[in-house]
Amino acid sequence: MKRTSILCCTLLLSVLCGAQERILTLDSLNITEQTAPSDWDSYIASWDYVVLEHPGKVEAVESCFFSDQSIIIQGVADGTPSLMHYKLDGTYVGTVGKFGLGEGSYAHASSVLLDEANDRVSVYDMMIKRQCVTYRLSDGTLLGSTPMKKLLPSYTQALYPLTKDSYLGYTSCGNHRLCYFITDPAFAQVDTLLCHPARFPFGTVNFATHPVTGYKGSYSMLAPFSDTIYTLRDRTLRPRLVCRTHPSVPTGYRPTTDDYFTQLTKLDKQGYSRKEGLYETDHWLVVADKKGLLFYNKATGKGGYMKKDISLRGDLIYPLDLWSESDGRLIAVYTPEELLAIKRAMEAARLPLSAKMQALFARLRPGMPPVLLFYTLT
Repeated sequence: MKRTSILCCTLLLSVLCGAQERILTLDSLNITEQTAPSDWDSYIASWDYVVLEHPGKVEAVESCFFSDQSIIIQGVADGTPSLMHYKLDGTYVGTVGKFGLGEGSYAHASSVLLDEANDRVSVYDMMIKRQCVTYRLSDGTLLGSTPMKKLLPSYTQALYPLTKDSYLGYTSCGNHRLCYFITDPAFAQVDTLLCHPARFPFGTVNFATHPVTGYKGSYSMLAPFSDTIYTLRDRTLRPRLVCRTHPSVPTGYRPTTDDYFTQLTKLDKQGYSRKEGLYETDHWLVVADKKGLLFYNKATGKGGYMKKDISLRGDLIYPLDLWSESDGRLIAVYTPEELLAIKRAMEAARLPLSAKMQALFARLRPGMPPVLLFYTLT
């Protein structure tokens, strides 16, 4: 692949359309729409939860960054912007680095790279200090600061470690289009993988909560205004399958010169629902959109679509706020306020609550960190 600057990437529309490869299509022939609360049992074998603790009061949660064993919550605790590090078992490790203008600190977290395999976490401060500050993940020791002269990290939303010194990421690039790329930690060398024909407003835009999924060393990903799911192979993004279920874009649709949110509003009126997450386990590929979850069984070639507005059950918090996956389980993140609102809705519907649900609700209080819910699929 030709090595080039991400800011002058070429629009690869022919690749985006997947014209060169015949790929699997998911539609009404192999995806069944599920309509009953009991249908969740076809996909969820069991669920559990972890109530995170914090020595102070968590006043806001802005984003979450996951690895196989850790989560970093970007938010505000006791009046100070903070990056709070937890193990997925709920253990509070501590605050990552220090917020401020002093040496070895960050004044803004434009993006966070959580690299647990190499015991480090990097905070890209591109708004104020224009540097990358790296800490040892296990104990918070400062490892160093690197000046960042290029604009690319300012618009980078997430990074995924491929090797010790190679990362997969996505960002807004030239003309504010979204592009996947591979880079080194300092962003000195960048390989453009695919630039999508969707214009974004100036600044950072998350077009999906979890657009990239990693499964046994391979990566698949979403694209804005596209029903094609791509996979990374030989440093190239190749079409894997196409979702043509009812929330898909109209047949033959091509992004216009309008910005992302203008197009999103127009497509929403036509029944399109943007894809918000992609998750993979041994048996399932799960695609989340605004209206529900698509479960595709990789062995049988069939699956189902669970809509979000299915009636509540008193023994299950539906996995409708998914953020990540770990050890074959899907992970949802709910604030205590959100869960308490679900409790009120269940009580209003006069649903009998299971013992597990009652125990969860009894532990909730405002000002707590989020609660992690883990779902093991069938």
